[in-house]
Amino acid sequence: HLSIAVLDASLCGVPQKRKRAVVVGTRNEISSELFQVYQKLQTSKPMTMRDYFGDSLGIEYYYRHPRSYARRGVFSIDEPSPTIRGVNRPIPKGYTGHPGDAISVTTVQLRPLTTKERSMVQTFPSDWKLIGAKSDIEQIIGNAVPVKLAEFIGNAIKIVDKEKTIFKWAEEDFVYSEPNVEKPLVQQWFVFEQSVKGYAGLTLSSKELKKISDILSQPGSSPAK
Repeated sequence: HLSIAVLDASLCGVPQKRKRAVVVGTRNEISSELFQVYQKLQTSKPMTMRDYFGDSLGIEYYYRHPRSYARRGVFSIDEPSPTIRGVNRPIPKGYTGHPGDAISVTTVQLRPLTTKERSMVQTFPSDWKLIGAKSDIEQIIGNAVPVKLAEFIGNAIKIVDKEKTIFKWAEEDFVYSEPNVEKPLVQQWFVFEQSVKGYAGLTLSSKELKKISDILSQPGSSPAK
């Protein structure tokens, strides 16, 4: 079964407007919960370049070569970067500006992002080394999945996988009859839910958590529904 979602990297810890379809396959089960976890883990507003880099780039505006001059080419660090592509060019003499530019090309000295800066916008670590000809490295950077986006997806899968593993015993509203066997699962689920509740808000309401807490406070008992 396939779980399909379109994720915007700027809502997943990446300072870049980059939308990609993410497909996750599972055997025997449909991971409909995965989309819900994506939504709960995403930030409420896009991450800007300033959010990620602070003032370390030493610029307020920069040039990103557009696919055509019908598109803007000048961006501010107070917005997400546009999608990092496999080309990186200086400002051509033919580019006179666009109404959507963050600032006029004639008012400030602009430059494109460096190869290293582009890799960091893709959230590669600052000490990550890419080897090859410059044009090849630019293409590698443009084609890469942002590191933080991959981490975001992996964390979501881990949460759903953990939820499914521990929650199998409780498909009938927390009914169990063998406390010596099942109670550790209750304990694991309780601890796990508490650990993720702050940022994912998964599955259990405060009433249900109280119910589990009451069960755990009665060792040796055989609680039922």
